[in-house]
This record gives sequence, C-alpha cells and structure tokens, in this order.
Amino acid sequence: MSEPYRKQLRFYFLSAAPSLFFLVGIFIPKGSVILLSLAGIMVITGTKKSEWRTLFRLNAAWNTIALFICLSTVSAIWSLTPANTLYKVLPLIAMGLLALIVVNFSMSLINDEIEALKKGIIFGGFLGFILLGLELTGEALISRFLITSFSVFSTNTYEMVHIKKTLNSGVTIASLFFWPWLFVVWAKFKYYISIPILTGSVMVILLGANDAPFFAVTAGLLSSTIVVLNAKIGRAVLTILVLIAIFIAPLAPKYLFSFADSDKGKFVAPSTFVTFDKGIIPIPNAWYHRLMVWKVTSERIEQKPFLGYGYDTSRALYKKGDEIRYQRYDKSGNLIVGIISEPIPLHPHNVVLQIWLELGIAGAIFLAALLFFLIKSVFGENLNKRDRFAGVGILVTIFIINLISYGAWQNWWLGSQIIVIFIFTCLVFNRTKKLFTNNSIPH
Repeated sequence: MSEPYRKQLRFYFLSAAPSLFFLVGIFIPKGSVILLSLAGIMVITGTKKSEWRTLFRLNAAWNTIALFICLSTVSAIWSLTPANTLYKVLPLIAMGLLALIVVNFSMSLINDEIEALKKGIIFGGFLGFILLGLELTGEALISRFLITSFSVFSTNTYEMVHIKKTLNSGVTIASLFFWPWLFVVWAKFKYYISIPILTGSVMVILLGANDAPFFAVTAGLLSSTIVVLNAKIGRAVLTILVLIAIFIAPLAPKYLFSFADSDKGKFVAPSTFVTFDKGIIPIPNAWYHRLMVWKVTSERIEQKPFLGYGYDTSRALYKKGDEIRYQRYDKSGNLIVGIISEPIPLHPHNVVLQIWLELGIAGAIFLAALLFFLIKSVFGENLNKRDRFAGVGILVTIFIINLISYGAWQNWWLGSQIIVIFIFTCLVFNRTKKLFTNNSIPH
C-alpha cells in the first residue's frame, strides 16, 4: 500500500470512529465488538509493515493483563466447567490483542490525524446526544424501526412495550463517550458555550431508565474536580479507594445487609430468606434484588477464596430451577419486597465480585495491579490538568458501572471500554504531544 493511501486511510478511520462508536452504541450496542475488530484491521492496514512490531509493545499494565489472561486459562484445571472455561477465554485473548494493537497505534498519531479525530468526536457527540435525547423523550421511533424492520434486532413483546429500556446500553455508552466529548468541547468552545452543551449531555444520560450511568458520570465529575485541585493527594486517595473497593468487595454485601436489615442465615443453598427493615439506612426496594445476588456471591466466595471456581463459571454454580424466595418486611410486619429469583442469574452484575468468585484473590490482585498502573498513567508528567480531568473521569465512570452493572466478560461491554480508552489515548498520549512536551523541557 502506498504511503499517501495509508495516510488517507488513517485519516478517514479516525474521522469516522467516534461517530460510529456512539451511534452503534446507542442502537446496536453489541456491534461494538465488530467495530473493535474493524478498528484492529484498519490499524494494521494503516501501519507500515516495518512498524508492526510497535503495535505489540508491552509495559507493566499490558504484562498484568497478559498474566491475568494466563490465570484465566489455567483456571480450567480447577474450573467447574473446564471445557467452557477454555472456550470462553478465547474471546478474552482476542480482546486483549485488539486492545494492545489499537492503544499502541494511538501513540503514533500526528497533528492532522488528531484534528480528524477531534472533528469526529464533535460531530458524533452532537449527533449522538441529540438522537439519544429524542429517543428517550419521545417514542423511541428509530429503535422501534430497527426492532420491527430487521430480524437481527428481533425482540419480545415485553421489550416492545418497554422499548426505552432497550436503550439502557446506549445510555451507558453515552456515559463513556461523555469524557472524550468533554475533553474536545471544553477546548474548542468558550466556557459559556461548552457548559450548556456538556450540561445538556449529562441531562440526556439522566433521562435513561438505568441510574448507573448518571451516577457513574456524577462520581467521575466529582473525582476529577478533586484530583485537579490537588493532583498528588487526589492520586493517592483515588488509588486507596479503588484498592479498598476491590479487597473488601466480598465482605461488603454481608455487612450492608446486616446494617440495613435483620440478617440471619445464609443464601448459599436455594431457600426462602426473610429479613426485617431496621429503618437505619434508606435502601431503595428496587436495589434489593441486586443486593441479594451480591450476598449469594459473597457467600460463595467464602467457600473458595483463593482461586475461585474457574473463569466464566458464575452461571454454572446453580442448576436450572434453583431459586431463592426473598421477603423483606417493615417494622410493622408488612411485606415491602418479595423476590423469587435465581441465586446468581448469569453473573453477579458486579465485575469485582465476579473476578473474586471465578478467580479468587489471585484474580483480585491482578485487577488491583492493573488499576494501579492505569491510575499511574493518568497522572503522568506529560499530562496537563484537562488530560487528568478526563482520564480520571473515564476510569471512575468505568469502575462505578463495573461495580453495579454488567458481567465482566460480556464482549460488547469489554469492546466498548477498549474503544473509549483508545479514543482517550489518541487525544492524550499521541506522538505530537510527546514531541511538544520534550521540546518544551530545557536540556
């Protein structure tokens, strides 16, 4: 491939990537895996063969990811479902390789390529947030059209009645896209224009049926603000809080239940479980199903805390037909919550707990190490306050959503996280920025 054609390919790829990511994320979130695969192909095609080896450069964070994948593969030895573990780890390996390729590619970008990416973010942000806002406030006409017109998007009657709930994944994607969007909008427009734009974007996220994305973005904004005020203290506090969240995760559900309700007995075996609200803390009734799943998970972790049950075995812990009947009463003896559910439906809906459950403390240590290195990179010497603000926001948003939603190994969710990190690294860790910083330092 000639050099002019290669440069043109990179330019078009970077211009289109943000818009495609946001739009596909809204209407076809599982398409993020396809987008990531196409991105990998475009990156390899747009890179000289003599430079391909730079796409596979490793550092401490990538070595940690590689070791984590090795642990996941080896866990087939003690897994409840060895064949399934070996089969399911293959997409994880593929995701890891794609992430390595695109993130290393992002560090080779120069001025015109970065400008193309920024224009793509601006166009994709305006189009995506406007369309998502219209879908959430109106009749979700585009989603209805896609669902009814194409068999690939076929869904059941319940989802057609509650059509806006099908946009939950799109709202989650919006909460991730918000950070590179903020990064570019704040630099391009005056503050009296950028503030209304960004406020409107947050309001669109708030319109979603799922509270997790809005809560995560809010936590990200608060964390980023604190970090910008004092980077050194902010980094230390953020690192300590993340490590605490990881290592107390197996204990938290038990004590949260005990603090809020009377709590006797265990959930491990399918059974009927009854609690009484103490009235100490106002836990919304809607949260109790998720808390129940986390409590089951934490009690399973107690049984195999070191190496867990094996990679992707959460759904194998209980057989079809196993269920828990959970009843919560107020102080007067009135039933306020009644739940009949699988003890762990597919996965714990908490990535940290899932890693503890399937890979034990060994997996938790690798997760903690990876997050430590990611936080360290966000506070690199070459980064300014705006870089750190967006970087911390992305990390906190992803971490919060991982604590309360989705499974650890859902391919579309892994792909979405990788793509937004790729976009951020393009903006912050590119070659032009490194050259500018190095030339600015007196020798």
